[in-house]
Amino acid sequence: MRIGIDGGTWSNRRGYGRFLRELLPELVRLRPAWQFTVFLDQPRQDIITAPNLQWQSANTGQSVSAGAAANSARSVPDLWRMSRAVRTVEFDAFWFPTVYSYFPLLGRLPVAVGIHDTMADRHPQWAFAGKRQKLFWDLKVKLALAQAARIVTVSVHSRRSIAEHFGIDSRRIAVVSEAAAPVFQRADRSEEPYLLAVGGISPNKNLRVLIPALAALRARRPALRLVLAGDYKHDGFQGCYEELRAEADRCQVADAVVFAGYVPDEELAELYRRCAVYVMPSLEEGFGLPLVEAMACGCACVVAPGHALEEVGGDAVAVVKGGWAEAIGRVLDNDAERKAMRERSARRAAEFSWARGALALATVFEEMVSR
Repeated sequence: MRIGIDGGTWSNRRGYGRFLRELLPELVRLRPAWQFTVFLDQPRQDIITAPNLQWQSANTGQSVSAGAAANSARSVPDLWRMSRAVRTVEFDAFWFPTVYSYFPLLGRLPVAVGIHDTMADRHPQWAFAGKRQKLFWDLKVKLALAQAARIVTVSVHSRRSIAEHFGIDSRRIAVVSEAAAPVFQRADRSEEPYLLAVGGISPNKNLRVLIPALAALRARRPALRLVLAGDYKHDGFQGCYEELRAEADRCQVADAVVFAGYVPDEELAELYRRCAVYVMPSLEEGFGLPLVEAMACGCACVVAPGHALEEVGGDAVAVVKGGWAEAIGRVLDNDAERKAMRERSARRAAEFSWARGALALATVFEEMVSR
């Protein structure tokens, strides 16, 4: 088979980029007789090579990350350049890893579109700087759903949310779950007195609740810090860095809240391994990839209730039912339970595999083409 792939998020530092970068190598290994062509918006230096893999660049005026930022929109000429580039090659199926980078395709071609969650659709204040961006987003999603033969998402929670919000038969939605990259694995490291949260510095991450919790916990643990790892300078998504800074000042813990910014994987793995507790207070997650990374590194994890975090964490995580300070404090106070949580985390993370995800995705392509 000949599979075309939108590579607009290849260099994206968020989960969208990770999803494509981890699945693509597995796909080309899994189906060596297939031919894969990835279409980039602009030339990249960090591409991978394989005998059955080709790359093409549409040479757009701006990157997907710049055009699809919270306060921007991709230009019509750039969308046309992407569509025209795809028309130069014949395919049996085409895959958009995420609707975030979708562009209309010309002609009749089986298309699979990735929708990781419905947060931008149901909670636009978390994602967009204004009504214009939301209008463009709604139009893009509507076009993508009209063209998609199948929807690909990352969790059972997201499949249910997509089916309910858009009125789609859930049988059209395939789940291709994520996993931790090989760099994220356990290693013997001494535990240090800090809480760790990883991901975007965005409203839906609900990081603000951690700051008063830190202030309360420091009454008995004055050395405790909170490390927030995530790109708050160049992310392009809606952010809340200034609000978090103001909350840290208000709670008088500004010196104990560390904004680490973007952290490369090798250093991030070390942060996971050394933290006392990994915390994830998100209001909603479509999957929660940092949680799997944390579990793979053997973290004791405390997460918000509901949505995908409970699904992904299973019995390995502590789910907050009351206050965050109380929940984290219970884990910090119980060395034996924290050690047991670390063991459960590693076992749970091992249940996720990019190879299994690639097999599920290849099955989607085969089903689309056979119809």
